[in-house]
Amino acid sequence: MKYQHPDYIKKATIDLTGFAYALFNNSTYKYVVLTFKLVLILFITLSFSQPVFSAENETSYSTLKAVFLERLTRFIDWPDSPNLSNPELPFIIGVFGNKEFTTQLTDIYQTKKILNKNVIVQELFTPDEILGCHLIFISNNTEHQLSKIIDIAKNNSVLTVSDTSGFSQKGVLINFFITGDNIRFEINETAAKEAGFQMSYKLLSVAEIVETIEK
Repeated sequence: MKYQHPDYIKKATIDLTGFAYALFNNSTYKYVVLTFKLVLILFITLSFSQPVFSAENETSYSTLKAVFLERLTRFIDWPDSPNLSNPELPFIIGVFGNKEFTTQLTDIYQTKKILNKNVIVQELFTPDEILGCHLIFISNNTEHQLSKIIDIAKNNSVLTVSDTSGFSQKGVLINFFITGDNIRFEINETAAKEAGFQMSYKLLSVAEIVETIEK
C-alpha cells in the first residue's frame, strides 16, 4: 500500500530550497536543460504534494536514472562500511540485467564522483557478484533471483535500486516508475531501516512510501 509521508505537506515548503539545491547543483553543461526542467517540476510537485518528474522520452528517463543515482546518495547514510570511509577506494555500482544501462553509467561516471569517490560500474550476472558493491541497479529480467539478490544486499550494506513495478514492495529500497508522462520514485522505508540505511527526510518527502508485501 502506498501513502504520502505523514509530515509531507507541513515540511515540504521549508525543505524545498535546500533539497532542490543539494539535489541538482553542480550539474555539468550536458544536463543543464534537463536539470532546470526537473527543478521547476520539483517546485510544482511539492506545491501540490505530488512527487513528479517529467520524462519526455526513454532517453531522458534513462539519463535521469543514471544521474539521479548520485543525487540520491547525498541523502542516504550507509551502515558502517570501511570501504566507504576509505577515500582511496572507489564507489562501486553493480547492474543486473541491463548492458545498455551499464554502458551509460560507465560513460557518465568517468568524470563524476559519488560521495567524493571515484566510481566503478560493473555488469552483474549472479547474486554472489553483489559482494563489494555499494549500490546495485536491478532490472526487470532478474525477478527469478530477486529474493536472493535482496537478501545478500541487505546483509552486506548494499543499496538496491530498480525501475520495475512491485520490486519495492518485495524489498528493493528505491524504485523508479513512470506514471503518464512523469517519472516518480518510491522508497521502502521499512526495508531500508532493516538494512541499516538512514534516509534523510528531504529524500522521503519527495518519494512515495511503500510497505513490504508479506511473503
